[in-house]
Amino acid sequence: MPLFLFASACLIFSFFRCVLKRVRFSPYFAVSLAALGGILSLTFILSLLSITSYDEITRALQPAYPLLLLYIVSAFLDITTLHHHSPLPLSDQGMGYEND
Repeated sequence: MPLFLFASACLIFSFFRCVLKRVRFSPYFAVSLAALGGILSLTFILSLLSITSYDEITRALQPAYPLLLLYIVSAFLDITTLHHHSPLPLSDQGMGYEND
């Protein structure tokens, strides 16, 4: 649980840094969000199944463990590569357009 909370803090910090400094989001950020979405959807679906019909489900969150590890690793990789991101272009400069 502490690694999940620390990875979530890293992801939130990365999000606000990218938004405030106008820096592109890294692919690790996208992977982290996808893994978090997968964890939340698995938790919701399996909890709904457990509540409504199947009380015999044991180890319901076992399929979420690989996603949890992916989330933690990708969040840590995202926070370690924050200084390598390039800023977004504010105008036509840097986008391949020539000023006539």
